[in-house]
Amino acid sequence: MFEESIRKNLEQLRYDIHQITDRDLRIIAVTKTYPPEVFEICVRLGLNHIGENRIQELMDKNKLYPDAQKKLCIHFIGALQSNKVKYLSGNADTLDALSSVEVMEKINQRWDAPRPLQILLQINCTDESQKSGLNYNEKESIIALARSCIVSDKTKLEGLMTMGPTPAGNYNEQNPQYASDTRRAFQRLKNLGMELENDLSISLPRISMGMSHDYKMAIECGATEIRIGSLLFGDR
Repeated sequence: MFEESIRKNLEQLRYDIHQITDRDLRIIAVTKTYPPEVFEICVRLGLNHIGENRIQELMDKNKLYPDAQKKLCIHFIGALQSNKVKYLSGNADTLDALSSVEVMEKINQRWDAPRPLQILLQINCTDESQKSGLNYNEKESIIALARSCIVSDKTKLEGLMTMGPTPAGNYNEQNPQYASDTRRAFQRLKNLGMELENDLSISLPRISMGMSHDYKMAIECGATEIRIGSLLFGDR
């Protein structure tokens, strides 16, 4: 029943995406808190990119499903403490939430997989103090961290990630101000990506933004990948 429900949700999601864009769009299935068998289900359904945000949970799932990295691209999408960086090798393929010089230094020391760790810089585009990420307005800090990724043989900078504003009470999808703020945040990230490509003479093909409640606006603003959990798997 669980797999059939996911299959139907995925079909609907793909249909809804097609109504918005004909661009190739990556779906990152956010599997955090769901049981380990969700990895096998994702493989069967062609959801080849999955997202986890707790390193211990990811390690536990990989132990129970040791072929995960052969069949899936595993995105670590949460804030990562520098003392946990050593566990990324052998457990994840891409870190989609880098915002710390300290974490980058640990990656240079600890990453020992054959291929570089793919990197997205996490940017706070909403001005919410509780959100993680480099502040959108602090461009010098963003460029400095981007350059440290570019020159390292341990990492490959591929793009940027952000989250839209957090819904609360009447400040939600039905609220025009929420919709306006969400689109502004997503457009900021898209514009910043283009600016960095120009300033640093690099290609940043990945723009990760949009979740189950706001992915449609993210796609309209230029997302290349969306992070979907509850819309696929149901409420946690």
